[in-house]
Amino acid sequence: MSEQPPSGPYEQMPGQPPDSYPQGPDGPQYPYAPPPPSGPYEQMPGQPPYSFPPAPGGPQYPYAPPPQREKQHPLRKWLIIASAVFAGIIAAVVAIGAAVGTGAKHAANPVAAQPSFTPATQNYDTSTPTPSPTGPDMLSMGQAETVGDASTSTTWATITVESATVTTQPVQSYGSAPANGYFVVVHVKATADPNYTDGFPINELDFYDLVKGSHHDPGNGNAYGALTDAQSNADLTTTLAAGETSSGWMAFDVPSRHGYIVYAPNADGQPLAEWNY
Repeated sequence: MSEQPPSGPYEQMPGQPPDSYPQGPDGPQYPYAPPPPSGPYEQMPGQPPYSFPPAPGGPQYPYAPPPQREKQHPLRKWLIIASAVFAGIIAAVVAIGAAVGTGAKHAANPVAAQPSFTPATQNYDTSTPTPSPTGPDMLSMGQAETVGDASTSTTWATITVESATVTTQPVQSYGSAPANGYFVVVHVKATADPNYTDGFPINELDFYDLVKGSHHDPGNGNAYGALTDAQSNADLTTTLAAGETSSGWMAFDVPSRHGYIVYAPNADGQPLAEWNY
């Protein structure tokens, strides 16, 4: 036979402490627990602070809603766009100013333009052109040739072929007949200008005999047999001081009775004067 729960008021068990709850008509009355609040959780008075048990990954905290994103004001957006445009304008102005400054510098300091083609070899001479040689002075026996520096109008000396004698016989007993047909015996005088103090050199090797384009030096062939002892000892070669004079004789062995005595003291061999005979 099963036991049935008491139908009457709650009876306290033997040895059980008295109930602290009042007895009602239907038995003991328990305290009423209000329903949980619908809003944020409120701690009851006298209740210790709640703690949340740790979970995997660290302690769990009460749920908090995420922060709301700050709304961007439309005016701020336009200010950012305007600032970017203004910065671009400033950069463009600076670039243009730099280009203008560079162009001005180049204009103030022009440089030579290079040709777009390779020109042929060109020789430019900006100095005063030297007159082309017109040939030696053509003189007669006894006429003087003046030599000097034309650029400074300085006179150095005068050169004169005073005479030219043509013969076919030697004057020396040991001499031989001309090897080329004729002897030409020439007397030459040189006088340094009185104002020229650098010393003027004269040499018989500055002269030669020109016959039909053929060059003949002094003493060639048997020419030494055409000079006397006195003439042989009268040497023209020397260096003249200011105002001094030197004279001498020379002989040529040539193939004709007519020709030219040429004075050519320059290293390039170009003659300054020619005396015809």
